[in-house]
Amino acid sequence: MGVHGLWETLKPACEPMEPLLEYALKEGFQRKYHHGRKLNLGVDASLYLASIKAAQLWRTNIHLSSDPLQTLFHQLCRYIRTPINLIYVFDGANRPALKQNTRVINRQVLFHEKAKTLIRAFGFHVYDTTYADAEAELVNLAHNGTVDGIITEDGDAVVFGAPQIFRINRNSTGTRVFLDVYSAEKIEKDLGLSHAGLILFALLVGGDYHDGVEGCGPATAHAMARCGFGESLIRALDDFLGLPEQHLADFLISWKDALADEMTHNHQGHLERKNPKAATSIREDASFPSLDIVHAYRRPQTNRSTGSPLPDTSLWIPSEPNLAVITDICISTLEWTNEYLLKQFQETLWHGIALQMLYSTYLVYDLRARKLATPYVNAVICRPTDAHIHKTDKSEIRVTLSIPSFFSHFKSDVLEKHGIRDKKIIVTVPQPVLSVAVAKSEKEFNGIISMFNMIPRSQAHAIPQEDMDVENTPDSTSDMDIEFGELTVRNNFIDLTGDCD
Repeated sequence: MGVHGLWETLKPACEPMEPLLEYALKEGFQRKYHHGRKLNLGVDASLYLASIKAAQLWRTNIHLSSDPLQTLFHQLCRYIRTPINLIYVFDGANRPALKQNTRVINRQVLFHEKAKTLIRAFGFHVYDTTYADAEAELVNLAHNGTVDGIITEDGDAVVFGAPQIFRINRNSTGTRVFLDVYSAEKIEKDLGLSHAGLILFALLVGGDYHDGVEGCGPATAHAMARCGFGESLIRALDDFLGLPEQHLADFLISWKDALADEMTHNHQGHLERKNPKAATSIREDASFPSLDIVHAYRRPQTNRSTGSPLPDTSLWIPSEPNLAVITDICISTLEWTNEYLLKQFQETLWHGIALQMLYSTYLVYDLRARKLATPYVNAVICRPTDAHIHKTDKSEIRVTLSIPSFFSHFKSDVLEKHGIRDKKIIVTVPQPVLSVAVAKSEKEFNGIISMFNMIPRSQAHAIPQEDMDVENTPDSTSDMDIEFGELTVRNNFIDLTGDCD
């Protein structure tokens, strides 16, 4: 989808592949974007879910049955391991009806509604546009600062002027998500493709809205954009606004002739080889350039531009997963058995639950009870039994989640079969995450470091103390807590000592 050959053209400007977890920790958790320690990322939901459905169809064809909602469950489990706040934007029912010369079928499928319920259960947000394509609305959200970047595979978002786009790299496996990062600034600096140049590129090669110029490929289109024909076209549209139409018509005749002449003779030297065939197509195509297509790329239809109601973005605050709703969906909709649910949660969910608690804006510390608390699920940090001890990376700390309200629904022999003892699960969390979580409230944690016997604060904490802030936190600690034993550092490894029972 999107603009033909665009991603391959932009490949030299793609920033080195980076793990999503490390990127989000650096750019969001440590830098405190939005005072919630999470990056706000917008997702082109309709395209994203369509790719899941397509993958499910492929698996069915080779006799590997997979429910697309189950696939979404596993992908959401990957995302909750990272400090990101996702806003899934869906195409509007009244979005522009013509794409690639075929009428878009507006249809609310049952899968989308189930997907929205699951997305919300994981603590992420859903935005149903009214008159916009999702990617156009996402670019608008990016420009007004509501989202810090866009996750999409649709190149239209680049042409619409997105400041920063993330593509999920195909080398992502298991719980490791890798990003390809594209920024408008780097695309213009490295490739000479400004916003106006990208619009010209799309006009020449074609995409969702039209077929492009016959004989013109990405290399020719890139060269013409570098020659400045995109800028001159956009500038003329502004300069002739409000003047008699003939002024613009006369300009377009001379502009087309100059563009075709450059393709034929390569005066500026940006072409690898001359392209007289595309030049002839331009001269013979009376409809080129389509100003409707130019306007569709330059100022795409959004809820704001059509005067439609805008979402209350203040509600898009980072939220924790709702374990009860997730469990209900897995049992009632996915029809998982109790044993299969335990297995899947053990392999994919619990690690993210622990991390989301530590990422939470509402994390508070009860100094008297020595507990960190957030609104939902119980979690306890304590020394694991010898049977569970294994070597871990020096940057990680072992966390034991205790969730009695959840595990009380299962028989003890079933829990033991899955390695769950005393209704506890052991996972690991990055030391910098725990350090920031512990130090989040300066007032409540003045005595923590001496009690923990940790190395000096400047070394033990990945984030300087002056960068911490004191968040307003709810009085109620409800069901979720972390209880600490003593933390000591030995040879750069952190051991957990003390009795948490």
